Amino acid sequence: MKPLRQGDIDSLCGLYAIINAIRTCSTYAAAPSLSQARQLFGELIKHHEATFPTFARVGMDVEQVEAALKFALKFCFEKYGLHISYRYVEFTGLKAMQAALEKHLDDQGRHAAIVAADAHSTVVTEVMGKLWRLCDSYRYEHLYCIGEQQRIQRCSGLLRARPELHTFLLKYDKGPKYGIGPKNRAEKI
Repeated sequence: MKPLRQGDIDSLCGLYAIINAIRTCSTYAAAPSLSQARQLFGELIKHHEATFPTFARVGMDVEQVEAALKFALKFCFEKYGLHISYRYVEFTGLKAMQAALEKHLDDQGRHAAIVAADAHSTVVTEVMGKLWRLCDSYRYEHLYCIGEQQRIQRCSGLLRARPELHTFLLKYDKGPKYGIGPKNRAEKI
């Protein structure tokens, strides 16, 4: 019998993506330790269960991911002093998404991007042409972009995926406030 892992029977990849993105873009500052990440995860679960009771079984839509992200960034600012901002971008195609990710992620590890592929949220940490490096809760390692399709590679095979083109671009800031996004939430590229 094959062992179960995150994502097999739950829909918590959005919360894992948020925590992994925060840890990735604050690597050169004071990234949350494992115990702090556990504390953040517990707080996210409590907050999200109170707000969206079925999220763990049915998944999170883009508004729920954004609500959880806002909560997590505020929590990290108040508890750990981390200054992380984000902006939400809705892309019209993979080429535009790839170009924006290349530009955004080219800043010495202080940036991360949460993206959705085939109803799975993950974190992109580096773009090298058509190969995207992931920091993923389901242990996917890379995402390959082929035309308007994506393929996510794990150690054992490929999963074809069609992107939903919703992306949150995170950035570690030195400023005094956590980021809650721009007033006009969606930017289309």
